[in-house]
Amino acid sequence: MIESRPAISRVMDERSGEFDRLYDRYKPYVDAFARRRCDLASVDDVVSDVFTTAWRRLDDVPADALPWLYRTAHNALRTRYRTNQRWALLSQKLAAIPAERFGADPAVMAGERQSVLDSLASLSDEDREVILLVAWEGLSHAEIATVLEISSGTVGVRLHRARKRLRTAIDDYEAQRSPTDG
Repeated sequence: MIESRPAISRVMDERSGEFDRLYDRYKPYVDAFARRRCDLASVDDVVSDVFTTAWRRLDDVPADALPWLYRTAHNALRTRYRTNQRWALLSQKLAAIPAERFGADPAVMAGERQSVLDSLASLSDEDREVILLVAWEGLSHAEIATVLEISSGTVGVRLHRARKRLRTAIDDYEAQRSPTDG
């Protein structure tokens, strides 16, 4: 038998009331626990993580909830610590990379980007579509075949031809943009 709407509402109201009592009673303790163990900027996030977990797992929260909430807070703090450690390590690795490895001058990159976009625009819709499905959408030949309702072999041929046309279009674009020698 399907439960009626009022029955579902009643269950949610009961669940909400149970959570509200848990939160009101234990929030100051969880807050103090977090304040003693992490920076002030993270306290609210930790407390939020704890009570979000408590809401999701309300049926698992024992009658003596404080130790369970402390364990949940401890786990949230450990997760936060590991995340911060990973970010610090990543920052160190990035700082050690020479700036020239990050790419060309933004002005040069903008010019190259425009060259590719203009060259793409000069292609037929069919050529542009098959190139974009590979380059921008990251689809395999089989996936492109499904999208375009053609065989994988046909995708390979179209892609090969489209790439050649794109290369020619880029070369033509760059030849028009560069000053002539002489």
